[in-house]
Amino acid sequence: MFGIKIITTKKWNQLTSECSKLAITNVELSKQNALQAKTIMELTGEVRVLNSKILLEESINDDLQKRINQKYPKKPTNKRLKR
Repeated sequence: MFGIKIITTKKWNQLTSECSKLAITNVELSKQNALQAKTIMELTGEVRVLNSKILLEESINDDLQKRINQKYPKKPTNKRLKR
């Protein structure tokens, strides 16, 4: 009748059981994906914080180096004396 087969009760129960197992697996995978996405977002935030700290330290180091150079300027060297 229009290409539709009658599914036996045994086969129907097997299909239902398989669908239930797949649904449970899908839910577990969805939970894992959500946890991994959260972890990735947390790590991304940590990387941003660390990058900001590095930039701040580089800026401080540059300022300190400028102060040192102003306080203790490099003496010109006589290239003729160096051999």
